[in-house]
Amino acid sequence: PVYYCEDCGEITVSVEKPEKCSRCGSRRIRQEEDVLDTWFSSWLWPISTLGWPDDTDWLRAFYPGDVLVTGWDILFFWVARMIMSGTHFMGKAPFKYVYLHGLVRDEKRRKLSKSLGNSPDPLDLIERYGADGVRMGMMLITPEGRDILFSEKKMELGRNFANKIWNASRFLLLNAEGMEKGELPDDLELEDRWILQGLDNTISDVLRYMESFDFNSAAWELYDFFWHEFCDWYLESIKPRIKELSDKRKALNVAFYVLEKYLRLLHPFMPFITEEIWQNLPNKEGDALIIADYPEPQGFSYSEDRRRFDLLRELITELRDVRASFNVPKGEKISLYMKDESGEVADLILSKRQLLAFLAGVEEVRVGGDPPGESAAIIVENHEFYVPLGGLIDVRKELDRIQRELAELKSLIDKTRRKLENPAFLEKAPKEVIQKEKEKLEKFREKARKLELNASRLST
Repeated sequence: PVYYCEDCGEITVSVEKPEKCSRCGSRRIRQEEDVLDTWFSSWLWPISTLGWPDDTDWLRAFYPGDVLVTGWDILFFWVARMIMSGTHFMGKAPFKYVYLHGLVRDEKRRKLSKSLGNSPDPLDLIERYGADGVRMGMMLITPEGRDILFSEKKMELGRNFANKIWNASRFLLLNAEGMEKGELPDDLELEDRWILQGLDNTISDVLRYMESFDFNSAAWELYDFFWHEFCDWYLESIKPRIKELSDKRKALNVAFYVLEKYLRLLHPFMPFITEEIWQNLPNKEGDALIIADYPEPQGFSYSEDRRRFDLLRELITELRDVRASFNVPKGEKISLYMKDESGEVADLILSKRQLLAFLAGVEEVRVGGDPPGESAAIIVENHEFYVPLGGLIDVRKELDRIQRELAELKSLIDKTRRKLENPAFLEKAPKEVIQKEKEKLEKFREKARKLELNASRLST
């Protein structure tokens, strides 16, 4: 508290009330009745930490700063007051940008606090899910500017991702034992060009998201590229090549090129696991990942190759769906017929027979001519493919199932169509809702068309 001498005006700041004035000895001491709010000293944080009110080297070098990251709930209590004090004492605001993030709440939407007992101990979370798992898990569940409904189970998302990175990297390192650093080969396969273009696209997107402080989108971009492109498709696609010694080195060189760039891109989000893996890469350059340059797009021009491999991915996905939908036994091989006998897509399918065999269990590929009866139809980018099923499944049982699904779909199509023809709905509903209904209707129709084709082929 602050105390005043009523005789000489001396000001004393003391925890204990003084018995007399230290200057004149008067016992007429009065305590200040006004109080400063608890944010008063925090106003001065941007300048007092740099030595203000003295004119220090740090103050001249680092004021004003660039970015302030804080919760939206203290925008007036702290942020506005720092701007006022900085403008008053220094003549300029203390930062250029203010990034307001959401608050962490429990599943009952209560703010996490010690008094409520609903705040988990971060050290306990780190013990269970790893520091990187907790960091990435929080970023993946944190939409820009919105509050987070925290549950410990959501941390599994980050932990599982860390495990995926570790296992994929371990797979490559085990297959590269004794392998020296190699350069990116000139004669790339289609899947190589696909993943390199995907890496370039991901780097560009992450940089754009980071520059606009959209960390949640950046985190999901990193997550989707590694899990769904690099692991699910690229690593699976090169496994047959890794087994062939003649092509193993080329495949691994591309894989390690992508992995090294990716670890640098991911490092700010998951610093510990990325550093550990990077230190063991055969193609690393430098002493530590933490001081390596952040990756930039390399300007690959493989967009057309990316489109071609995406078509192949869609076909393989459809073939897997046929196997699952018609309950084709796992060990059974299937045949693939393509109706068109010439053109780019036919050439692509024929050139990638080995990949189709490995990823979809395709034993035979034929182009042109009519496929045999009792076949499942697949449509990919308006190209028709057929998978003969006679002898592999109970055709009558599958036809009954298809007819039931078609009846349900036709009901959904009719319901959605009537909604979109309703003037009241079109007038009142937001544009994005109307668009979602249109997309839903198109998906229903596409699925119905596919089922009708399947029923037609199986009935032949």
